[in-house]
Amino acid sequence: MVRIMAMDIVNEAKGDEIMETVKIAEYARALLDAHGDKAEAEAAQKASALKAEGKAGEAEQWEKVRKTIHELRSGHVS
Repeated sequence: MVRIMAMDIVNEAKGDEIMETVKIAEYARALLDAHGDKAEAEAAQKASALKAEGKAGEAEQWEKVRKTIHELRSGHVS
């Protein structure tokens, strides 16, 4: 029973990771559509401001958005 619960937790964590990746990609696309060439810089500024405020987790999410925007703009989407 414990092993099954542990497997459920692992599977849920993987599912959460996939959902996070999807949400980041959706947000990056929306930001790019709305702000064009300025989107990557805006995401970087937001990440920097959050990091300065001590909000490392949120800053990390914005850095992921920035990286995704960069990949979308350069055509290197994995």
